[in-house]
Amino acid sequence: AFNDQNWIFYQNSSPVTKFLGNSLDLDTKGNSHVIFPCWEGDHYYYTNPQCTRIHNIIIGSMWIEHFGTLNIKNIQGSLSCTINFKKSGLFQGTQYRVEGYIEENGKRIVRIEGRWDESLEGRWLVDTLKVKKGEVKRLWTIAKDSFLNDEYNFTQFTKSLNDFDEDMVQVVLPTDSRRRLDRRYLEHRNTDVSTYWKKIIEQRQRQDRKSRPNTWTPMWFQKDEDNVWVYCGDYWEQREQKVQLLHEGKDISMLLKPQQLIGLACDFTSYDQPDNSFSSSSTSTTTDSTITSDIDNNKTTLNSQTTTGAVSTEGITGDDHSSNSGVSTEGSVTITTPSITVDDHSNTGGVSTEGSVTSTTSSITEDNHPNTDGASTEGSVTSTTSSITEDNHPNTDGASTEGSVT
Repeated sequence: AFNDQNWIFYQNSSPVTKFLGNSLDLDTKGNSHVIFPCWEGDHYYYTNPQCTRIHNIIIGSMWIEHFGTLNIKNIQGSLSCTINFKKSGLFQGTQYRVEGYIEENGKRIVRIEGRWDESLEGRWLVDTLKVKKGEVKRLWTIAKDSFLNDEYNFTQFTKSLNDFDEDMVQVVLPTDSRRRLDRRYLEHRNTDVSTYWKKIIEQRQRQDRKSRPNTWTPMWFQKDEDNVWVYCGDYWEQREQKVQLLHEGKDISMLLKPQQLIGLACDFTSYDQPDNSFSSSSTSTTTDSTITSDIDNNKTTLNSQTTTGAVSTEGITGDDHSSNSGVSTEGSVTITTPSITVDDHSNTGGVSTEGSVTSTTSSITEDNHPNTDGASTEGSVTSTTSSITEDNHPNTDGASTEGSVT
């Protein structure tokens, strides 16, 4: 739901999908509501077209269309509107067409036509206080400059739905889809690791389904007299309270953390993952890499990886975390580890670079941490460790450089 001084928006949906070979149909089956408090509380609801079809999902150039009827109704008033989204034909020019009428007490007063991806125009069929019969007005035009120049062709608003800053991490529900690791890695264009986490999540979902009771009671929704799910309160209220307490530096651990959801597949905070797993350099390109991950001990292994560009790694928080074998780069390498707290953390063998290497470790609190064997570089090497509190930490065997070493 969105709430503004001038309008309030909420919706419910029960989507149904159908796979048709090279296309996918989506029927959202729901209503959207808009309330305008500034206009004497006018309350409108609208349905979605019966079908949204995505064409050529496997072969061909992908495109989308809506077809079916969209109904708009003023619950307290006499105005209504019916819009027909035309189904595309065999020829170009018939796609995205819409037409319909605005009615008052069942009488058509405005004819609407145009394209839902470009603009809509209205032709008045009767005289009104402000518009004469036969007059045509542009009702809506798409803001083309709102689209971003990226591969997804998102608008700025669409992209903002993925926003997940530090405050948001602490505020949203454990079940918020922005916490999904497969989604996060996909957003950062790492499809291999994204696919890995997608499989893990799906495995846990199947396990949950086997043990789930037949009945499931929603926490923040209930059905009204029309058998439609409506918001029953307490979510947005808790969220606002949580934001306020967060800014005041107070405890927020008990808000928006339903106990019955903890540990389920939909509890995306229960997946063991380092906080800084999405840190990367925009100039880094990796080829011919093998990536393996272990959920239980946060192990990441990179074998025979070639990287061109700058590489940045931040944050190691578990045991036996990284093993790099046969890794080479033709750019600068920066490794920043704020804190290493368990033993046998890094093992680097046969690592070579033709640029500078900078390694900074703020704190090491256990034994046998770095082991470098056969590492070589043709640039300067700088390693800085602020604090070491245990024995047998650095072991360097056969390391060579053609530049300065600090």
